[in-house]
Amino acid sequence: MPRFRIISLCLVGYLLLVCHARGLKAEQLPPSEKLLPNTTQGFFAINSVERLSEHWDKTQIGHLMADPVMEPFTKDVRRQFEDRWSSVHDRLGLTLKDLQGVPGGDVGIGLIAPAPGKAALALVIDVTGNLDKANEMLENVTKTQLERGAKRLELNVEECPEKVIQFDLPKSEFEQEPDKSEPHSNLMPWKSGQENRESAATGVAAPRPTNSISTDDPIAEETAPKVSDDDESIADGKKPGQSADNPAAKAEEPAGDEALEESTARQAFYCLTGNLLVIADDLDVLRGILKRKQGGSADSLADHEAFQVVMERCKSDYDQSNQPQMRWYLSPLAYAETQRAATPPHLRRKGKSIIEVMRNQGVGAVKGLGGLADFSSEGFELVHRTSVYAPKPYENSMKMLVLPNRDDFAPQDWVPRDVATYTTLYFDILNAFDNFGPLFDELVGQGAKGAWEETKESLKLDPHGPQVDLRKDLIEHLGERVSMLTDYQLPITTTSERLLFAIEVKDAEAVAKAIEKLLQNDPTVRRREIAGRIIWEVVGEEAEPPKMEFDFGDLPPVAPAHPPKQKTPWDDDEEDKPKRLLPHAAVTVCNGHLFVASHLDFLLKIIAPENEPDLLRDDVDYRLVAAEIEKLEPEQKCFRFFSRTDEEYRPTYELIRQNKMPESETMLARMLNVLFGEGKKGTTRAQKIDGSELPEYQVVRRYLGPAGMQVTSEKDGWFLKGFTLSKDAE
Repeated sequence: MPRFRIISLCLVGYLLLVCHARGLKAEQLPPSEKLLPNTTQGFFAINSVERLSEHWDKTQIGHLMADPVMEPFTKDVRRQFEDRWSSVHDRLGLTLKDLQGVPGGDVGIGLIAPAPGKAALALVIDVTGNLDKANEMLENVTKTQLERGAKRLELNVEECPEKVIQFDLPKSEFEQEPDKSEPHSNLMPWKSGQENRESAATGVAAPRPTNSISTDDPIAEETAPKVSDDDESIADGKKPGQSADNPAAKAEEPAGDEALEESTARQAFYCLTGNLLVIADDLDVLRGILKRKQGGSADSLADHEAFQVVMERCKSDYDQSNQPQMRWYLSPLAYAETQRAATPPHLRRKGKSIIEVMRNQGVGAVKGLGGLADFSSEGFELVHRTSVYAPKPYENSMKMLVLPNRDDFAPQDWVPRDVATYTTLYFDILNAFDNFGPLFDELVGQGAKGAWEETKESLKLDPHGPQVDLRKDLIEHLGERVSMLTDYQLPITTTSERLLFAIEVKDAEAVAKAIEKLLQNDPTVRRREIAGRIIWEVVGEEAEPPKMEFDFGDLPPVAPAHPPKQKTPWDDDEEDKPKRLLPHAAVTVCNGHLFVASHLDFLLKIIAPENEPDLLRDDVDYRLVAAEIEKLEPEQKCFRFFSRTDEEYRPTYELIRQNKMPESETMLARMLNVLFGEGKKGTTRAQKIDGSELPEYQVVRRYLGPAGMQVTSEKDGWFLKGFTLSKDAE
């Protein structure tokens, strides 16, 4: 989960928990997507904090969080939100507490790429009815920042009559360079990129500008030079030294890490004009927002083609008489690149960037994705819509993503009632196999073309190998339908979660023969015969695969307020041994499917139950969800998901209560360890929520209703729609 997404969730959660906004209507401000620039790569907005809070309070989860027994947990969650917000605080000098009571209308946050190699963050807030709170917030922020050692000055800009407050902020701990003799240590955030490079070259730090304020009066104003379009042409996107008369006389564009020096300048800008509060860490971005507020500009996010397509698709499925409570948007690769630009070079992980891999594999075809979400709306606890805009043609491994729409989604007659989740989808496996080569070549072959072909030939012809033609002997005999079940084993421990994948087969005998050839000589796999079934069980860890490092271009781990420094090029490069995704897997072919389970006991529960089980297709919760899915538009679908959330969330909840969530082998715990770990591969993160005071799960589960989702393949991408029902839905 990228940091911007965490920040967005923080904004929602904290506002739901602590904000009590008043909704007095006056000046009609444009929505935040019309204020933010078309270079916004990540966007999240709330239409009305007050309305969102009201609808949240109506949900059963809202009731749960308001229950006094959950007070210790909600306090911990609030602390977690504040902790996750730390990067925004570092960039903008703003805490979540500062925002309390300030929003009166639309609130939007955007991660922006104002130029190649540069990242900016901006927050736009409609403060209608709360001007006094907004002014109080500015005073509190000023006091806090000056206490932190920041410098304050006021700027005049062309775009609004009010002053723009500028803070020169001290660097946060995680942005500090390692204690090495590096020329870049002389870089000054108030200097331009060119001046900083000159300072770095000479080894002499540039002096601070004389117009910086240093006074005992924290609110004292010093008249700053007026920033106008005539002298710097910022609003038009020109660089200092460039003019309409001499367009060639422009400042040299920095590249690579040199460009990053400008993007990490420690400055924040605040402007309160009318009922609009704008906060950004880039003056150009802030001025552009102010200009769009005046109207007449067609360079907003709302004018961006991919944003328009995504939002129009979601709105076409939405009641136009209502306003969605939440909306969001991402331009995936551009967003990842912008995140990388926001990361100090010494904190970037080594190795090939996943951004580079994805771009090479054609993932750039995904131009944008975004959606709408509402609490307590349309008869659901939560209802959400997501559109993925990915116009064809596709290139390289992006061609693998063919999910045909079908009409049979009923659970198979071997799916028991007491599973936590059930997912089934249609996937063109043969097509995916035929287009897997470029991805394999890049990941395993380190970019060398032909690695996949060589591997297939080796599997087929090597006299010491399995001698299997993967395509002819295995893949051609697989069907399109793929299903996944999740469950857990009592008592809840770190190894309780169970997963099972089932792929429909056309020729069970041929698939079983190919599986036997592939696994029979593997020393980590044992052949077992149980209940008349041949099962292949993983009993030991495999040899270490070739080391491959991939960097998602994310900011440092998001859990600590000030993340520990990651490895630098001069550190020892010791990595923990990678582990299998399913270290205890069991594989078999039966009931017309190829089964791959995370544990033997779960596989046996499915294929050889001790007693005749009740079936999921007859379960009340499943039938309620299926009936709602059948009402959804469009009727065509390639994917259907069912969750009995009171069962799905139980392992996670119990492990939090035991303070053992980081040690868990669940998929969620592994993901959290990657996202929120302390920066070292294989390191178990510290649990951030104290679960010792949480109530028994029976108190919680009565608030958790069943959920469902469907996905439809469309001409230019995919459309997702999902919901959560109330526990007592009938």
